[in-house]
Amino acid sequence: MPKEFSMTWFDGLLKKAGISYSIICLVIGVIIYFIYLFFGKMLDIEWYTDDKLKFILMGTLIAYQFFGIQYLLDISKEVFLNLCILSNEVEESLCSEAKRRFSGSLWYYVLLVMVIFPFYSADWISSDYTLKENYTLMEQFVPNYAEDPRFWVLGFDIYHVSMGFLALFLLAYILWIIFNIAWTFRTFSLNFHSNPLTTSAFSIHMKLRSIKILILLSLFCYFICISLLILSYGLTGYIFEKITLASLLLVGLIFFFIGYESLNGIVRRQMEFEMDQINKKSQEYIQKLLAINSNGDYSQKIQETNFVSNMLDVLQKQRDSLTKAYTNIYDLASIISIISAFILPILTDIVKKNLHLLFESRDIADQGISILNSIIHNII
Repeated sequence: MPKEFSMTWFDGLLKKAGISYSIICLVIGVIIYFIYLFFGKMLDIEWYTDDKLKFILMGTLIAYQFFGIQYLLDISKEVFLNLCILSNEVEESLCSEAKRRFSGSLWYYVLLVMVIFPFYSADWISSDYTLKENYTLMEQFVPNYAEDPRFWVLGFDIYHVSMGFLALFLLAYILWIIFNIAWTFRTFSLNFHSNPLTTSAFSIHMKLRSIKILILLSLFCYFICISLLILSYGLTGYIFEKITLASLLLVGLIFFFIGYESLNGIVRRQMEFEMDQINKKSQEYIQKLLAINSNGDYSQKIQETNFVSNMLDVLQKQRDSLTKAYTNIYDLASIISIISAFILPILTDIVKKNLHLLFESRDIADQGISILNSIIHNII
């Protein structure tokens, strides 16, 4: 599989600038923040510290999502490369199937609706929307313009809503990549018999170690994204939105178990494959042993019998070693890693709910924001 293998239209888009895409994403986050400050100047608004923090978090979230998409696409290609190393016969079919799913599947649009719609529907079924008389969609999407119909106010509302929609859109894109990586693992595992591995069962754990690391790196990237989403939006009182965000956490766990169970299936099937090969070879030597008759040269018959017996002993030792081989792909490090990644968004939600304590000390918060603004201005 060539390293230039392209998964989607986005793949490599940030790399074409010739600059590290982490730096490009950082610049994107800074630009998003300064556009908020620009609207404040145009509207003669002095943003409060908590407003500035929200703008910083929004810029950080979107910048990280762009970074995460490119990073996960790079990881997905690494996964395919490692799977191709495991089986030489899988390369062409794996590439074509992955590209078809990424670029031509209708499931992407279904996933897009499933991610974005609940966040808006949670607002529509809230008490603010259902109990107020004559509460319009304009008040929902452009609340400031509904109260103060000026050009720059409308521009601010549109920009703020657009940033929220972009964050959800990029989240759906990240989920789509995660979904396809898991799908590829599952497909490779189920199609094992048509794609025999090029490695033995005794060395397969070393071959799969890099894939296990890629799964965990994908999960950390995904859960950090969810944590930033919680910091930007928070877990509101709407039960529908809580269920949605809880579902996003569950998706990460499902991805972990699909990936690891697929690797478990690969290990088991490889051992079954090698055990079957040993049994076939043993049966061949047993047939040869039974075919030896007592007529003719006894010394030659004894040599042939001893050779066949020795080969059967070797095959039996291989069978015993294979039976005792370690088949479980889970390990303590992986379990600790997935637990750490999973609780990160939960801890983030706890921190989010206690941020008000920070703003009670207005001087400390203002100084922190001022220092951050000074650093950004010096960089630019």
